[in-house]
Amino acid sequence: ASTKTAETVVETDKMGSCLSHLIETKNLVPARWKGQRLNRRLRKKIAEINHNIEEHCRTLNRQQWNELCNAVDGQLHNGKSWNLLRYLLDETKTKSHQRNCLTRLLHRELKKYGEDAVNVRLRAKYLPHTSTAQHGLYEGDLNVELDKDFSAEEIR
Repeated sequence: ASTKTAETVVETDKMGSCLSHLIETKNLVPARWKGQRLNRRLRKKIAEINHNIEEHCRTLNRQQWNELCNAVDGQLHNGKSWNLLRYLLDETKTKSHQRNCLTRLLHRELKKYGEDAVNVRLRAKYLPHTSTAQHGLYEGDLNVELDKDFSAEEIR
């Protein structure tokens, strides 16, 4: 009887009543805004609701972070705790974050310039050009020890 459901853009398991109320209010206002697009008060109200939702989410994020820190306190000898803490402190250093950034960049460039142009740019930047300088033959002393074939003992 006291449980409500609210439609959200992001899938969530549970949320507080305050956030639920803010999202419900946000979902109701745009329906009015479609008929009154030039209504300045309504635009300000939507901006205020969005700001309140952002602030509330930041507060919830801080609370969850503090709960996590309290739960992990005294257990940092566990490898999973260290990995989690390292990820939470700086997520930009993870391989998955770097891979996602590279994928996003590549997708954006492919959409903007096309596959052929991106391939040409990548080849020009990262693949070596053929060397134009001709190097002379080796003019040093011969070393018979280094020139002999590998023996079976050396390979094993």
